[in-house]
Amino acid sequence: MFNFFTKLFLLFISAIAMITATSFAESYKDKLDNAELLFSCSVPPLKIEIYKPKGNDPADIAAILLGEDYSESYAPAVLQVEGTGVCRYNIWTFDYKGKMSVKDQGCYGEILPPDNSVGELYIYGSDDYSQWFFCYE
Repeated sequence: MFNFFTKLFLLFISAIAMITATSFAESYKDKLDNAELLFSCSVPPLKIEIYKPKGNDPADIAAILLGEDYSESYAPAVLQVEGTGVCRYNIWTFDYKGKMSVKDQGCYGEILPPDNSVGELYIYGSDDYSQWFFCYE
């Protein structure tokens, strides 16, 4: 009897979590209707677009598009500005299957970015397994 109620409870909690995740994505998708596109970064098959919602919403929104059919996910994106003057750049950090960031072009010293790149994509892992890529429009 205990196992039945435990399984029923876990099923109930799972259903609530799925409904919450769906409504979370829908609420962000609704905010994108009048939002301003701030930055777009593509490293196929991944495309990330950062939007600034209209109104008093303090958080930017990361729209994550994956694959040929471009399945969509949404996440709040936290903006961090670094550098000064012409070397100033923006970093938006968000959580999509782990911590990720996109960064627009700033100044480069040792590594020159490709001419057609618009920024960088960082995929955070454990200390030895983080990766970064130049991204394109």
